[in-house]
Amino acid sequence: MQHYITEFASQQRALHWSRILRSPALWLALLAAQYTLVQLALNVQYGDGPRNLHWALVVAENPAFLIGDVDVYDHINGFVPDPPALAPQRRANNSTSSYNVLWGPTPMLLLAPVWWLSGSRVALALVVPIVGGATVIACYRLGRRLFDQRSALAASIFLAFFPLFFERSVVSYAEPISALFLLLALSAYLRGRTALTVLFGSLTVLCKINMGPIYCGVIGCSLLYRLYRRRDAGSVRRSLIALILPALALMGWYWLRTGSPLPTTGSSLSLYVLRRQSLDMLQMLFYIPWYGAILTLIVIGVCAAYGLSALPRAGEERVILLSWIGFGILALVVYMATTGMDNSPRALLPSIPALALLVGAGWARLSEAWARRVAIYLVGLFLVVNCFISYYGWEYGRFLETFQGAWQVLREQPRGLVLTATCWPTVFQTRQPVTWFESDRQFEENILYDRENFIRYTRAYNIRYVLVPREGTAAAIAEPFIQVDTARLYGDEVLAYLRGSAQDIPVPPYYDLYVLPQSRL
Repeated sequence: MQHYITEFASQQRALHWSRILRSPALWLALLAAQYTLVQLALNVQYGDGPRNLHWALVVAENPAFLIGDVDVYDHINGFVPDPPALAPQRRANNSTSSYNVLWGPTPMLLLAPVWWLSGSRVALALVVPIVGGATVIACYRLGRRLFDQRSALAASIFLAFFPLFFERSVVSYAEPISALFLLLALSAYLRGRTALTVLFGSLTVLCKINMGPIYCGVIGCSLLYRLYRRRDAGSVRRSLIALILPALALMGWYWLRTGSPLPTTGSSLSLYVLRRQSLDMLQMLFYIPWYGAILTLIVIGVCAAYGLSALPRAGEERVILLSWIGFGILALVVYMATTGMDNSPRALLPSIPALALLVGAGWARLSEAWARRVAIYLVGLFLVVNCFISYYGWEYGRFLETFQGAWQVLREQPRGLVLTATCWPTVFQTRQPVTWFESDRQFEENILYDRENFIRYTRAYNIRYVLVPREGTAAAIAEPFIQVDTARLYGDEVLAYLRGSAQDIPVPPYYDLYVLPQSRL
């Protein structure tokens, strides 16, 4: 008898664990938590991440920065030299910069209070990972409403592992914030919750200016559909409210920042047609070569087409999902045609949840054999790429670790301009103003390889500190993931001047911090 009782209890435990392991709640929690766990493990911000976090600190110190006040820490483009021809790209500017007019206040209004309340850089860096996790959960909830649980879970897995979304959700970029609020706004819109739609829609368009056309375009297409289908006046009125109020919020913000309710300059299509940047964008979508990216897009496109067939042909949901993806692609095209933008397809990211929903629904309708093949290919590819993304972050984190001693010394020094190639992490970590010669290699060499130019330049603009890497610092960087020739940033005659005339504060084992003569305490 005891044997049967024990066996029954064992079976019950096995059944209990089986239910837990098959629970969507468990997998959703793991998918949502992965970004936070990766950020905690790597503790790294790269690309625009340190700049965005720095902006949050500036807003916490001076909220007027959001509406046009200057960032007194930012001189990363350098100062206009004498003669000006030393800076051939003419990006240098003697004035400090203000908040980027392409950004709205929403990201900073999320980040700045965290710093103001906690004073923790770790807590600040976790805001976007938490937002990324919330987006995965919101995608699942909308998938449940539009399709079924299996489709919703497949959509959330696709979104969570999509390489572009994964990377942006680990570090502090605005795109995951845009994706979350757009997803919440359209979910509320489909449920007929007008007040929530206006709230989340306004937060969406106030993330970045490119979110205005995406959100308003989707709601506008829905409004046209309702007019065409002769829906009741109440639904049309709700669509108008959901369209007009967020649009007015965006126009008001842009007018406050620029004096005009709408952008007055456009982009030239000639800037991206037949450009190599188009190929770069394709490869950066999955961080793989273009032929692999095309194959992956074909697989995704087939699944999305199957998913689209699961929706009624005359259904409003079909209009919303298709326009959601379409206006995202349009935003990417405009981004590609904008001068000075990088090769990242970041503008597409807020539309990836819509793609994920269609792919998840399509995958759930494939035969078992093909569903298995597609899952192995997509999830396997995404996992491998995400591992490389994490490895890059880990290696870059090792590089930033070499600065910890120098940053600690700078925190203890009186306020003064720091000349350093690692600008944004330095200003974020030390709260000292920084300067460099960003994106102008010739300007950099004209100053750092010529003794007289260096002395004249640093004295004219009262640069106080110069952070110089020692020989061997590059050994802390894993090639070819990060290619920085730190040992040759400064020419021999400039190094001789620093060693002979400036106060040296050694920061073993990688750096020397020099206090220039005219600024010596």
